[in-house]
Amino acid sequence: MSVLKFINKNKWLIPLIGFLLAYFPLISSVMSIKNDSCVLSYPIFYFFSSQLHNGIIPFWHYNMHLGFSLYADPGTAFFNPFFWLFALVGNSISVYVWYILLHVLFAAYGTYLLAKQLGFEHRTRTILSVAYIAGGYFVAHLQHSNAIIESAYLPFVINYLYALFKTPTFKNSIFLGLFFYLFTVSGYPGFAIGMPYFIAMLGIGYLITNYGKNIFRKNIKPALLFVVSIVIAVLLC
Repeated sequence: MSVLKFINKNKWLIPLIGFLLAYFPLISSVMSIKNDSCVLSYPIFYFFSSQLHNGIIPFWHYNMHLGFSLYADPGTAFFNPFFWLFALVGNSISVYVWYILLHVLFAAYGTYLLAKQLGFEHRTRTILSVAYIAGGYFVAHLQHSNAIIESAYLPFVINYLYALFKTPTFKNSIFLGLFFYLFTVSGYPGFAIGMPYFIAMLGIGYLITNYGKNIFRKNIKPALLFVVSIVIAVLLC
């Protein structure tokens, strides 16, 4: 009973417990990644890490596909700082698994922030954050680690996009640009290609539901800050 009271008092533990339960096989090393994550994504990480530890910046991968450019490959998270950080730690498959798990935690936190931004109460926010990372998409796509990495940044992009039009500040613009950048360079181009269409649909929906005499005048500042976010993301890329 005291444990339940402690968890109820420290509600941030609930998403963490959900994460630990959902991903216990990976965390405990009882199971590991498989399929594309193991035979396509991890070998690139292994090569990248090995080159860094030999004092070489791995612009070119000469051991796969008859050689190809890593920094120009949209399927490689070359410009993701966390990819570099974990590659510097080591090249074992355990390190790569924790790179994936870190992004799963990011996804839970991003979903919690988005749910808070949308006005849900704490219990609902907690349930949504766990549901996102333990749902079918995440579980099914552990074999496609790039899709998991991209999905981790998606809630942050939507959260700060919503925040920018709700509270148009330069801070929100910077955060949106930063997460746009991470979302774009983290390994699966399909997400980045689809995002402009998603934003366009959100924008059309916003204009329809908020239609009025001064709708365009009221949204000049958010629109300009949105352009700033895009510029920040492009410059970082």
